[in-house]
Amino acid sequence: MEQEEFTITDEDFKEIMDDHYTELNKIVAEENRINNRILKAILKVKGKEFYESLLLTIEEDECTNGSFEIVNKPLGQYQKEDFGEIKGLWVEQHSAGYEGDSFWGFVSVKLKENKWLQMPFAI
Repeated sequence: MEQEEFTITDEDFKEIMDDHYTELNKIVAEENRINNRILKAILKVKGKEFYESLLLTIEEDECTNGSFEIVNKPLGQYQKEDFGEIKGLWVEQHSAGYEGDSFWGFVSVKLKENKWLQMPFAI
């Protein structure tokens, strides 16, 4: 028995992709809402210098994928860094893909005793 070839019209494909990106945009908007709320609280509690150091950390380590969380224990291994007031990070990193040039994981920044900001990354 021969299998029938699957085909899709350009119009159907566009509709599927539009639906996909509409849902993706909702997810990203919610992640941004969560992250901005956490960052505003950190600015208020830790001050402008720490906040600016944290923004540099987020940019340098590409922590722009997913929602931030406040956790009681960091993931991964400690790495000495120098991002202004932030002198070290905890990093858990995993390889993605078969070529070994894509990574995902978490960067954690200590906020106070037993409190870390955990941020996902993917590159």
